[in-house]
Amino acid sequence: MYKYQDFTIHNWQKNDHSSVIYIIQSIRLKYGVIVPEYYDQDTQNIIDIEKCYLETGGLFWVVEKQNKIFGCVAFYPYKGVVKGAEIKKIYLLPQARGIGLGKFLLQQLEPEGGTKSTKRLTV
Repeated sequence: MYKYQDFTIHNWQKNDHSSVIYIIQSIRLKYGVIVPEYYDQDTQNIIDIEKCYLETGGLFWVVEKQNKIFGCVAFYPYKGVVKGAEIKKIYLLPQARGIGLGKFLLQQLEPEGGTKSTKRLTV
């Protein structure tokens, strides 16, 4: 688990699912990003986070403050590459922007993506 100001960053948990989907969809809508469902692999990846991220050696972290989810960040490794991963998510609600949180998340995530076997956040 990481801390940044009043925010806590932790591994995704099943009860985070609906909040994470809501955040991603609301941010996309705000910026006019409308992807036809049949092209939207990103949403499909959110439907089954365990399969698409965790079982492939990726990470999916949730940003929380006072038991409310404010965002998420995730990556999964490139197949067949010892070092390297693709950042797939970094979504933050407006209340969590402009304070350096996005930069902090990337700084914590970057070393994780450069290792063959990734570690999980520990409490």
